[in-house]
Amino acid sequence: MASFLLVRVQPPRAVQSVQVLTSDWEPYVNPVEENGGTVGEIVVSVLASSGYAAQVTEDNWDSGLEKVDAGTAFGIFPMVKSEERLDKFEYSEPLVDFRYVLFKRSDEPVSSEVLAGDLSQVRVGRIDGYDYWPQLDASGADFRDFPSTSAGFQALRDGEIDLLAESDVVGNATLTSAEFVGDASWFEIVESDNPALSSTDSVYFLVRKSDLSGAVMERFNQSLEQFKQSERYRELVSSLGGVPDDVILVGDGLVEVSDPAGEPLGAIPPGVRARVVAWPDELHPGSRLEVKMLDGPLAGRIATVDLEHVEVSGV
Repeated sequence: MASFLLVRVQPPRAVQSVQVLTSDWEPYVNPVEENGGTVGEIVVSVLASSGYAAQVTEDNWDSGLEKVDAGTAFGIFPMVKSEERLDKFEYSEPLVDFRYVLFKRSDEPVSSEVLAGDLSQVRVGRIDGYDYWPQLDASGADFRDFPSTSAGFQALRDGEIDLLAESDVVGNATLTSAEFVGDASWFEIVESDNPALSSTDSVYFLVRKSDLSGAVMERFNQSLEQFKQSERYRELVSSLGGVPDDVILVGDGLVEVSDPAGEPLGAIPPGVRARVVAWPDELHPGSRLEVKMLDGPLAGRIATVDLEHVEVSGV
């Protein structure tokens, strides 16, 4: 009969060996790579700074959560925060940000109703084990579930569904992988500001809640904050699919912005969030980026801004 060692979640007095679980979610997580790939390296590095020697083991989301809840595994990543898990589990600060989008067939137009966020009678594919965003859940869509991203794209190609909900990075990585038998040009992302059609979210490391879990996670978060200031963290985030698209405008005072033709639009306060429309092939001092303002006095406008006034969000 198999025996299990109950893992006590507690601040370590010395280096403590622990098992952490993950599941395949390329390019964020690749269990065949050392430490589980990009996000795994973040978790393992931060745990090492917190006094833990982590062994990363592949599992699936549901089984992994059950093991963490039962105390037979120390923690699990990468998880999206959900209300039903808050009572049982302690979440870290965000490890990395990602963007959920809807993919469509390139040869299919998008109706005005869909662009307005009305997905009633629209067949939307979801991936088993994912937690999606509230506006999509409440959109009235006819949801169909698939065991993998590749299976979802195949269903989209075959006309079984109209849209597929997935991370932009994960979706594009799947389309360019050998695993998917098809042409990436068959698909494209539905571009819209409607909150039902896309959402920026984060993934987390979590452990089982206990009397000591708060102290454990506080130590983890302190180490994570330090790691996020390192060059290695920046390299890891960039490797997920190029430089992140979400940025914050920064400066000692008001930031001057122009329209795409170079005409001045005005000056806006630092701290305004924006999304890069297209990164230049080469970045150098004096480069100007084309961005879409997400808030502030020019929310919704396309503008150009000097590179020195751009800071990647969350890094």
